Order: sequence, then C-alpha cells, then structure tokens
Amino acid sequence: MLVNYKDDEKLQSYLASFAEGLSREEIADKHNVQWKSIDMYFRRRGYKWDNELHTYVVKEESSSIVETVPLNTKAAQIVRLLDVKHPNIRQTANKMGFESIDSMGDYMKSNGYFWNDDLNNYEFQPELVEKKQVTSFNQTSEYVQDERAFLNLLMQHKDRLLDLLATEQQLNTYRFRGNKVNKTLTLTSGAVTLLEDYNKEFNITQRQIVESALAEFFERHGYSNQLKTVTI
Repeated sequence: MLVNYKDDEKLQSYLASFAEGLSREEIADKHNVQWKSIDMYFRRRGYKWDNELHTYVVKEESSSIVETVPLNTKAAQIVRLLDVKHPNIRQTANKMGFESIDSMGDYMKSNGYFWNDDLNNYEFQPELVEKKQVTSFNQTSEYVQDERAFLNLLMQHKDRLLDLLATEQQLNTYRFRGNKVNKTLTLTSGAVTLLEDYNKEFNITQRQIVESALAEFFERHGYSNQLKTVTI
C-alpha cells in the first residue's frame, strides 16, 4: 500500500518545478543537490519517472515504496525514522538500540547504506559495498605477499636468528662493586628449592642468581641509574 505524501513539502516543491517545465538538471541546480539524490527521494516514496509527462508519477498500487531496499530490515527502519522534515539522528540511534551515532553508522555501512548529505539520510548503495569488498581482497592479497617476503627473509638469516635466540636465553649476570658482607635473608622453602636446583643445573652460584635477580629488579623499577654506580 502506498503512503500519502501530499504533506511532503520537499516532494511537492520538486513536483511544482516539473510542472513549471524545468528539466531534471535545472531542478537539481535550483535546489543545490545532485540529480541522483532527487531521483532516490522520489523512488523511496513510491514514484517513478514518466518519460512522456517529464515528471514523476505514483507507481501502481502493487509496487513497492522502496525499489531496491528491503522494508522490514533494521536498516530500512532507520531510513524511515530519519525520513522526516526535521530528523533527529541521535534520537534515532538511541531508539534503535545503538550506543552512539557512529555505531549506527557502522551498522548501516555494513548493510550497504551510506550517508547522503543532500537527502540528510542514509542511502542504499550496494555498489559501494562491492567496491569495498574488492579493496579488502586486494589488501589481503598484498598482506599475504608481504608475509611470504618476510618469511623468505627469515629463512635467509636463519642461522643468525638462531644464534641471537640462543644468546637471549643466556643469563645476564652482574658484578657488584664492594666487599663481601654477610646478610641473612629468610626465604620460603619453595624459593630455596628453586635456587638450589638452578645452581646445580646451570652451574651458577646462588649469590650470582640472587644478585642478578636484584639487578634486574632495580633495572625495571626505576633504579637503573643507581644500579650503574655499583656495578662493573
């Protein structure tokens, strides 16, 4: 069933311009919009172009108000809510359950709708979706090519990388200045077990392990300059 748009001032203004004998291009210039926007404006309201009358006429009762857009989708509901004289896009976003205007915009884009400043509304443009899909595919292809080039580079320097990795695994030891002093520390049995096991397995003294652990602690937590003054 077609909706009565007799109260649509913009639509009536367009029709009046056609009645004056203005061409479509002249009407677009008069209203400072693109012709495509005017055409979409009429088609959304169930009108079609009549080549003989040189104006828009209402389609047959059986035809749809929106030619290519599904009427029952959430995106189409958003279009209809904004299709008023003074649309409130923020209120529409809240009403349709979106956290923000931007999140609603992302949803509309994912469904083939893009904002049209001339219409002050979203416009269904599936051709833009197809272009974005092609762009995405091309970007993926480039990424795959770059990844292969990176893997080839890694293989060319495999031996050097293995040496670096082996070096990274070595324990960084520190030599502290000063004389040896006795300092009694009470440790848990679990910490002592690990200390002794590591000492036996890697042949590193317990003092070296503790001093290295302290040095790395100071390095990471704001004492790097002070650490330099007491290490060789």
